[in-house]
Amino acid sequence: MRGFKSVATREYNKIVSEDLRNKLWQKSFYDEIIRNEKAYGEICKYICENPSRWEEDEYFV
Repeated sequence: MRGFKSVATREYNKIVSEDLRNKLWQKSFYDEIIRNEKAYGEICKYICENPSRWEEDEYFV
């Protein structure tokens, strides 16, 4: 994963303006490799349901 992100960042930096360089990846994001159908289903469910829980989040204003 680290190698992929490194190569992707270098290529991205070649084509974007200077103010956008090195801003491809979200900070504090945990990479996860989806290894099977069960994990895929759980991650999809989390992504789909997450917006509906925004009002419960500690950062909700």
